[in-house]
Amino acid sequence: MRQLPLLEGSLFPGLMGLALGFSLLQGVAFAHDVQDQRGQIVHLRNVPALRTVFIPMPAPATYISIDGTDKHIVGMNRSSAEAMQNGILGKIFPGTAAINTDIVRGSGFSPNVEAILALHPDVVFQWTNAGSDILESLERAGLPVLGMTYGSQDNMAGYVAMMGAVAGKPVRATELIERQKTALKRLSTDLASVSDANRPRVLYLSGASDHLATVPGTGYMDFMIRTAGGENVAHDLTGSASDISFEQILAWKPDVILIGNFGTMTPDDLFKDPKWRLIPATTSKRVYHMPLGGYRWDPPSQESALTWTWVATLLHPTLIQKNLHEEMREWYRFLYNHELSRDEINEILKTESNSQSADYTRFIAR
Repeated sequence: MRQLPLLEGSLFPGLMGLALGFSLLQGVAFAHDVQDQRGQIVHLRNVPALRTVFIPMPAPATYISIDGTDKHIVGMNRSSAEAMQNGILGKIFPGTAAINTDIVRGSGFSPNVEAILALHPDVVFQWTNAGSDILESLERAGLPVLGMTYGSQDNMAGYVAMMGAVAGKPVRATELIERQKTALKRLSTDLASVSDANRPRVLYLSGASDHLATVPGTGYMDFMIRTAGGENVAHDLTGSASDISFEQILAWKPDVILIGNFGTMTPDDLFKDPKWRLIPATTSKRVYHMPLGGYRWDPPSQESALTWTWVATLLHPTLIQKNLHEEMREWYRFLYNHELSRDEINEILKTESNSQSADYTRFIAR
């Protein structure tokens, strides 16, 4: 059962709630306890947190959408910074360019404990399901660590609520969760007539140029593809990520290929390679580069509702009632207090990279 953050600062929770509200209104930080997704109670000396460090890659962008500013983030994963600077978030929040990115060793989630200690954080966010040592090494150094769990939409709702507690904005976090639930219900209604036989077979490629990899049935992309009215061809694979061969792709015969944002591969790479012409998705040019907005649209994020609409429109264009451009503008006003321009919409949706992909002109903002 998913556990949400607990606010524990007094033997009298009602009075504590009043004190909490008054303190937040006055902009005063105070100490309280937060329960993370391991079920552990972590004591924080400052709430709202003034100095946060995020080792998980999607987390800083999500936190900004809750906190409303980048000013309380002092450290983040280098991959997070790349997504921000390559996407639109770095333009909306230019201060993100100055956030320290030396907090991990290499390209994964192994923390650079000395560098993190030097940032004097109020709290460090770290994955719970990427090995115990990456959490314990931080705790041995005396750092307050909140564990985040990756994998499902419910997991995301849990850490969004936790971020709301840390930022002192639980109502804002709840609104984000409820908006995503509403988007899921609307999409389910739009796609209610889609039978299993009418679900296009979809392959998600990680985007790496030196090898082929996908996400199996236990991964978030499987949920996203199913939500959007498709069938993940890799559903029966196990693990969190799987290397695959071209022969396996030939056997799967995907109708649609989605290329992720974690590498350099583009649809044009597949269109130009003769061997890929044996794949139905490539023959019909139904190969698409996933968008990059406030964060990559591949994993769960504050923008996931937009991902669902984008993929569903690719798979079932006549059934989707919501206009994606309109939905993007609505979400960006809510998430970032930002009014999207036509050029920004086209940049996010990668209309140039997808210019040779089938029927992609429908996504061009004019």
